[in-house]
Amino acid sequence: MTVVLDNLKVAIFKADRYDPVAQRTFEEYARYRSFVLDPTRSRDPTGKPHVERSIPYIRESFFRGETWLNLEHVQREARRWCLEVAGTRIHGTTRQRPLAVFENVERSCLTPLQGERFDPPHWAEHTVHPDCHISFQRSLYSVPHGFRGRKVWVRGDQKLVRIYVDGTLVKTHARQPPGRRATDYDNYPAELTHYTLRDLQRMIRQARSQGPDLDRFKEGLLSRTVPWAKLRQTQKLLCFCTKYGWPRLNTACRRALIFKLINVHRIEPILLQDLDPSSLPTDTDHDTLVIPLNPCFQRPPGSFTQPQPKEVSSIAQKTSLGVLDLLELALQDGIDRCENKNLSTRLDQVAFEEAHTFEDFDWDAPVTFDRLRGRGVFSFGFPNPLDMRKILPANPRGAGSPTTTTTPLSSPITPSGTSSA
Repeated sequence: MTVVLDNLKVAIFKADRYDPVAQRTFEEYARYRSFVLDPTRSRDPTGKPHVERSIPYIRESFFRGETWLNLEHVQREARRWCLEVAGTRIHGTTRQRPLAVFENVERSCLTPLQGERFDPPHWAEHTVHPDCHISFQRSLYSVPHGFRGRKVWVRGDQKLVRIYVDGTLVKTHARQPPGRRATDYDNYPAELTHYTLRDLQRMIRQARSQGPDLDRFKEGLLSRTVPWAKLRQTQKLLCFCTKYGWPRLNTACRRALIFKLINVHRIEPILLQDLDPSSLPTDTDHDTLVIPLNPCFQRPPGSFTQPQPKEVSSIAQKTSLGVLDLLELALQDGIDRCENKNLSTRLDQVAFEEAHTFEDFDWDAPVTFDRLRGRGVFSFGFPNPLDMRKILPANPRGAGSPTTTTTPLSSPITPSGTSSA
């Protein structure tokens, strides 16, 4: 059976005189009901006169001047109008009643509906994500890994979701509600299966097949109350094999087990150093294994011994001093050493030399040192030697209290000589 359409948008996606493009959903409906689509020529009213002429008749006879309450009222009135008015009139071209022609001729040509009600699907174009999934109507569906990054067409109805690539069906999933996902783990690459399944026993079997030390390290890593908490560390440990190789990884796990380092973050530094495996002991199961350390920080035994009271008594007897006197002398010596060290440190910071002190200063010599340096050392002018007894110099600047000058006399001092200020 052929159905002539007037290029309505629901059925025809692109109107063309020679090669029209039908909508995917309506084309499926036509195949489901076993009829053929025959769109009319676009912008050619003479090619479909019976269709064009019926529009003004319906507008003038049914719609004009009418008022309806709701959709049910419109449908009820339309059915009554078709059976009592439009179906019983004399057609202008055939000169027959349309309702009588339908009952006597056309009804026998129609076939009854067979099968269930048509489930209208939804079509959409999507890109396959790097994780081998597509997002279709807020749900995720897996696609074979060979199509990552490609454009695919997705058809979804109430029961199934079908994925097509270049018109070929590549995957079918059961329809999922929004927010859920349908994943076929066979769609992932074979080398990533143990990551996607998150199977701890499978990871342990894989480690056991590559080396005993790697197997013992992974068992120690997963021997916790909640082994799922160490799942990502286990996956990272297996990733090291592709970067460094199984033999090198097994040796690194052996070294970590010797030092009880059950931590994946400590494995990679060991792999990067690539240490000589011949220095490792052959027995790593012994609990009291001792590894000799580098003696670069080793100290003689006497460095950690402290004098006991008996030793102090023997020293006091040799020096003819009492024990308390000897301890007091040692304590005072330590205090003097600390004070001298602090004083020398402060003098070095201000570059204070011994020639700048007053004991060795030549008062009759002309002043020849730098003016800026003198300003930093002294805060008073160079006085006359006769007035020296009236001046009390303070510490040099930077070596103690700030530089000041004081006098025991009530009259102010008027220094003579060349001022450095």
